Formats: sequence, C-alpha cells, structure tokens
Amino acid sequence: MPYRDRLNSWAVVRLLPKLQRVVVSRHRSESDADGHCQVLRRLEPDAEFIVMFDPIVEERSIQFICTGISKIFSALAIVRN
Repeated sequence: MPYRDRLNSWAVVRLLPKLQRVVVSRHRSESDADGHCQVLRRLEPDAEFIVMFDPIVEERSIQFICTGISKIFSALAIVRN
C-alpha cells in the first residue's frame, strides 16, 4: 500500500441498520473529517454520520502482531508448567 494512502486515517462513516457501516471519505486531519461530516449531515439529515480514527494496517503488520502474541502465550504456558 502506498505511503500516501496510509496518511488518511480519519474517516467519515455512515452508520447503517444491523450494525453495518460504510466509509464515506477519508481525511488527513480530524478537523477536515469533522467539517465534511457536518456538510453531509446538512445534506442528508435522515442519515447518521460519525467521524472516527481508522488507521489502515497492512496484513503483514497483523501477522507480525499475531505471531508475537502466540509466542507470548507459549512462553506463559511454559512458565506455568
């Protein structure tokens, strides 16, 4: 994933029924996302929009974290026994 895509961590999200959500837009700053969210609320008063911090994590990072966690649990199991 390009570095440029990882900069936009603030998301405007539209909340849908049954706990679903759709990311409407992404922004570099919280204030930009909040301003966009206010405009959307005026344009679509029946819809519900929120601003949230949503960092984009690469799959390799997730695998690295999961591997580290499993090693920690393995070490704890050895210490317990």
